[in-house]
Amino acid sequence: MWLARKNPDTGNYLGLEIRQKLVKRAEFWVKELALNNIHFIFANATLSFKQLVSTYPGPLMLVSILCPDPHFKKRHHKRRVVQKTLVDSIVNHLMPGGKVFVQSDVHEVALDMRNQFDAGIKRATTH
Repeated sequence: MWLARKNPDTGNYLGLEIRQKLVKRAEFWVKELALNNIHFIFANATLSFKQLVSTYPGPLMLVSILCPDPHFKKRHHKRRVVQKTLVDSIVNHLMPGGKVFVQSDVHEVALDMRNQFDAGIKRATTH
């Protein structure tokens, strides 16, 4: 919301959130702030990102993934948001010079996300 407020005429923003309650809260804030360049969707980014971004008419300049569920147990790592499928979809749709911003309050998760994107960029540049 901060970026949408700061850049009302130069950017459009879409938030994907897997918890519907948070989407409703965010939409309330958007309405309260009268922001016309941001929207939130209740969706699973891992499953929905590719379809959503393929219909977007403009360039994809920035993707940010903020504090996803860490799923600490090894057997649950497959549930983490940043997986090969999502990474490849982001890397393949990002415009040249586009950016990916990842953030976690769990060091291990932050490193894993960075490593996933490093591997995705390497896959994209070797094909």
